[in-house]
Amino acid sequence: MKKFISTIENMRYGIFKRYLFGFCFLLILLTGCTDDDTLDERLPTIDVEGIEMNEIKETPSTEEGFILKMIIADNAGLLKYKIEVDSASAEVFTFENSDLQYKLEHADISLENLSTNYLYDVKIIVDDINSNSSIFEFKLRINDFQKYDYLGLVGDATTAGWNPGASAEMVQDPSDPAIFTYEGSLKSTGEGALKIATFLGDWCDGEWLYAPQPNQNIEASAGFVINGCGGPDDKWQVTEETEGNYLITVNLRAKTIDFQKQD
Repeated sequence: MKKFISTIENMRYGIFKRYLFGFCFLLILLTGCTDDDTLDERLPTIDVEGIEMNEIKETPSTEEGFILKMIIADNAGLLKYKIEVDSASAEVFTFENSDLQYKLEHADISLENLSTNYLYDVKIIVDDINSNSSIFEFKLRINDFQKYDYLGLVGDATTAGWNPGASAEMVQDPSDPAIFTYEGSLKSTGEGALKIATFLGDWCDGEWLYAPQPNQNIEASAGFVINGCGGPDDKWQVTEETEGNYLITVNLRAKTIDFQKQD
């Protein structure tokens, strides 16, 4: 009798084990058995200040070089990132870092020894702890001058008056985008003043070319200062003695302005 009861209990135990094994196997298939075994397949995020993916970023040359400012993040954890800069398929700069904050990293990277007026391919590669990778790419050109596509004269010494939405447009040299010229009359009426907008629009829609000092005599002027609408609002001055027709030449590369009176 005892042997019979033992046999029944063994059968029940065997059935229970088979059901338990089957249940656990199904659970493994559906969920990986535990949350710890589930990989997070979300990709790292990459944000670069002032730059969009695949755009051409043009920037003037500065003494400190081009500083790439980026924020990278990952839900599971960051592993490493790499920055590659190529020109004509030749590697000119590379930087790699695996000493990161766990999930969020702010980085300011100086892209050193980049020549002006070349188009560079920049690639940022970020890997997380789950072997997920993201890539951010753009093109970079460091100009040897502050580049503008438009310059226009504003002021009561000009035909435009004080209207930056209808400034007297200067002509950009098609062979050298750093050179702008304007030929026309300058008057001493009103304040007899002028400055140069780098845009068409309202007063604070862009930057301005200002005179290097207040009431700058146009016959003695050689340079300019670039600032926003906050100034200082220094202008060139046209007097009764200096008014007339002028050829005005702005060289953004050399940062010079020349007023040549025409006979």
